[in-house]
This record gives sequence, structure tokens and C-alpha cells, in this order.
Amino acid sequence: MAGSYICFYVAEAIFAASGVMAVVTMGMFLCMTFWTVSADQNVFNGTWHALEWCFNTVLFQMAGLIIADQFINGYRRDNANTKGCQALFEAARALDDGKSDLLRVYDPKILEMIGEGILLYLFALVIRSIIVALFFPLLQRLGYGITWQGAVVATWGGLRGAVGLALAIVMQSELKYKSSSLDADEAERLQLDGMRIMIFVAITALFTLLINATTTGPIVRRLGLTAIPKVELKAMSNVRRSLQEHSEPNPNPDPNPNP
Repeated sequence: MAGSYICFYVAEAIFAASGVMAVVTMGMFLCMTFWTVSADQNVFNGTWHALEWCFNTVLFQMAGLIIADQFINGYRRDNANTKGCQALFEAARALDDGKSDLLRVYDPKILEMIGEGILLYLFALVIRSIIVALFFPLLQRLGYGITWQGAVVATWGGLRGAVGLALAIVMQSELKYKSSSLDADEAERLQLDGMRIMIFVAITALFTLLINATTTGPIVRRLGLTAIPKVELKAMSNVRRSLQEHSEPNPNPDPNPNP
């Protein structure tokens, strides 16, 4: 964990590069080289999977809080920089008491971004299907090869989640930090750009988790990718019959077996 944080800090603060991508690259490198000095691979995997679940939960919660804060309070100069989350809780309390109307506190630009994000999600599906179709002849001849059923699953099952949200949060925070030293109009433009990135990535991650992820299983079963091939079924039948023949006693043993 210390190595991950150090890698992120060095990439962001010293080299002005993407800390998230630096950590991902470090993970790929360690996956190829680190197992030779790891004491217990199973314990190592279990520990990091548990940490991954915790950090993903925090990451998605942070994304939701950021979007909710900006959606309710908008980019009003009197609220966004002075009250922060306090304004969010005040607006939520007013809604709960029936003293406020949500339509009077949201920023219409946020709704516009949400609509654009939905269109972007649909456009990403189209682009992914075009890319898979273009490279389908090559993918058929590489590795284990790919069938048209596998191409359909690859097109529909391309999920976007934690890494994209982490990059979006970093971009949103950096643009907000840069806007503090600019004039009001330019600062608002940068903050809107950061919020636009945040909403686009969050909507893509949300829709792929709610739609693509939940329907991939039925699609895989419908395409027959989980069915056992007939050759394997025949081999299993032969093995089962052979085991029965060797395990069950012979009802008519030979009275004069050869010595």
C-alpha cells in the first residue's frame, strides 16, 4: 500500500502525470514479477480483493456525493465556494420539511449534462460494436480465436467503473483547484467542465453496472457460451461408464481364471 501511494504521489506531484494510470501500470508490472517473492499468493489475493471492495465502495460514494452536491446547489457563486456540503444538507433538510422545491435549487446545466451523458453511453455502445466488428477477422486468428457469440458479449459486456471514476474525480478536483486563481467567468467554465467529465463517467459506469452487467449473464446463456460441448459430454459419459464397470462387481466371475 505504501508503494501504491508513493507511486501516485511521484507521478502526480513530481512528473505531472496521471497518478491513477501510474498505479495501474505498477500493478501490471508487479503482477508479472512480484509473485516470486510473495510469501502466500492466496493470502495476498484475498487481502487485496477485500481492500479493493472497500476502496471501490468509497470511490462510488464519493462520486455520488460530488454529483449530488453540484446537482442540488448548482454552481452558484454564493454557495459553491463558501458553504460547500453545508449548503447541500440545508437544501436536503428544506426538501424534507416541505419548505423548498427541488426545481428551484438545481442548476439546469446539470440536467443538460445528464442528457448528454446518456447519449454518450449509447454512442459508446455503437462505437464499441464498430471496433469489435472491424477487428473481428483479426481476433478470430489470434490466441484462442473468437466466435460471433464472443464478439457479441465483448461488445455488450465492456464495463466501465472504478478506474474511470477515479480519473474523473482527479480531473474534477484539479479543474476546481485551477479555477480558484481565475476570474469568475473562467472559473465557472472550468468548474462546469470538471462537472461535465464527472457526470459523463458516472452515468457510463452506472448504466453499465445496472444494464450491461445485469444482462450479460442471460445473454451468455442465450448464446450457448456456457453449454458444455458435445465432445466433452461424450468424454464424460465414457469416463462415467468406465468407472461403473471397474467399480461394480462382476455378477458372473470366471471359475477358472488364468494364473
